[in-house]
Amino acid sequence: MKCAVSNCTSHNGQKESCSFFNFPVNEELSKKWAIFCRRKKVFNARTSYICMKHFKKEDIENGVEYEMGFAKKRILKRGVVPTIFKVEVSNPERKERSVQRENRRIVNELLKQNDAEHKSAVVPVEEANMETLETVDLTNSDVPLLDMSNAIETPTSLEPFFETYKTPFEEIEDLETKLEKQQQEIEELRKVNKKQQREILIAKQELEFIKRKHSYELKLLEKQVTTAQTEKTSIEAKLVNIFSKKQLDVLKSEMNRTHWSISDVEQAKFIYTKSNKIYNYLYNRGFPLPAVRKVKAWLNMKAPAAHLKDHCYTSELLQ
Repeated sequence: MKCAVSNCTSHNGQKESCSFFNFPVNEELSKKWAIFCRRKKVFNARTSYICMKHFKKEDIENGVEYEMGFAKKRILKRGVVPTIFKVEVSNPERKERSVQRENRRIVNELLKQNDAEHKSAVVPVEEANMETLETVDLTNSDVPLLDMSNAIETPTSLEPFFETYKTPFEEIEDLETKLEKQQQEIEELRKVNKKQQREILIAKQELEFIKRKHSYELKLLEKQVTTAQTEKTSIEAKLVNIFSKKQLDVLKSEMNRTHWSISDVEQAKFIYTKSNKIYNYLYNRGFPLPAVRKVKAWLNMKAPAAHLKDHCYTSELLQ
């Protein structure tokens, strides 16, 4: 993958991270991108890319999120057109060498200027006058002598230079320290982000497993309910041929107070008159029969009137 802009050497094989963006689908916007590339020959915009070096920072929609490690790739804003044609060289070694060359140049100029000032203060002596020079005895002179050793060891002429550049160097060191600290914080945030992403992924997997488990259990319960409903319907169909409707209601609801029909009363009286022991045995086993007290009351009672034959025996009839 290579940048389509003319004279741009960016490609995906470089060590430094560089994002590449596809040409937009919009034809008018794609033409603007192609014009910006300044290519002499016609090229296919669908298979071409432009690197991030030709866009401003404001053109990136998620620049901060990407730098913090919260985004996998950079995303351009809609309708953005590249505007930076000349890409500055971002090689850190080359920048460092240029700074060193500039510093050496400044030092050399200051040294030359200092030497020139010292040379202008020296008065040249002609060779012709050298013969007329006399020896001067300085042992008894009041003029203080210059200690050359101290003069050589303490180059006071360079002190203004160092004082001038001391403050910028300290500021640069402070900025480098702050930058290193911020990079460490960003790295820590990236680690925390990766850890949280792993935890979220594990939580999603566990949630998906629980959903599948509950779905399986729900289907199993629905199947069991359907089977039980079918069995219940089958059993009720068989019990209809054995018990009456009131007896089935007693079996279903376990009601303590029931209005028995005339047919149920007659059946109970018949079973009790044949054998009260069998009746008590069936009643104690849960067989849907009226209580023994009611059966005795019905036996002692006269036959029901004609208008009560189609109605149920109630507790009012026992009074």
